Amino acid sequence: MNVTIDEWRAPAAELHQRREAAADVEIVVMVPERPAMVFGSAQRGAATTTPHEWPEAIDRVVRSSGGGAVFVDPARSVWIDLFVSRRVVAIPDDVVTSMLTAGRWWADAVASCGVSGAWVYDGAMMHGATPEVCFSGRGPGEVMVGENKLVGLSQRRTRHSVRIQGQLHVVDPTDITHGILGLGPAGDDERPALWPDAGVDAVALGRRVAAALGAMVSS
Repeated sequence: MNVTIDEWRAPAAELHQRREAAADVEIVVMVPERPAMVFGSAQRGAATTTPHEWPEAIDRVVRSSGGGAVFVDPARSVWIDLFVSRRVVAIPDDVVTSMLTAGRWWADAVASCGVSGAWVYDGAMMHGATPEVCFSGRGPGEVMVGENKLVGLSQRRTRHSVRIQGQLHVVDPTDITHGILGLGPAGDDERPALWPDAGVDAVALGRRVAAALGAMVSS
């Protein structure tokens, strides 16, 4: 199985446009040129009707995969996508089982990079108090530390490949996200579990985690 690791730098909207795998498995560190609020595919209306004036420094993007809104920032978050060709058996054809498979890769990868206590949620979708926000709830395959989500996942399928998008945070984005979307204060269980190394360089961490993911996929 051919596994490649790449790094793409572009505005967040452009990073979401790529559809197909260029190899059996392509692992891509996504580095947006500017911070962006990225809405799930079912949130197109919400993306244009936020209650406050939109911050000029933050892009507004709607992705093709589902789930709640996430804040991406090249200095504060790690965004890594897995493109898996449907020609190979690296990932099951069933949506839920494929998310669980990807979640196990992620959990093993972050554990190998020094995260303690990571586990894969394998229950039904659970929406938190603010379902508009990805990290408020949890879904199959997402990686938890304690009762907080460390890695949020979403999936987009085509005839030729599966794209599983993953994100973790090194700085808590909850207050920024809630402020932009006009939401009330978040509970402690709605905040993400953060990467344990304070002050870590997010891009360098992305490369490290992507390499670990590549090792897990290849094993």
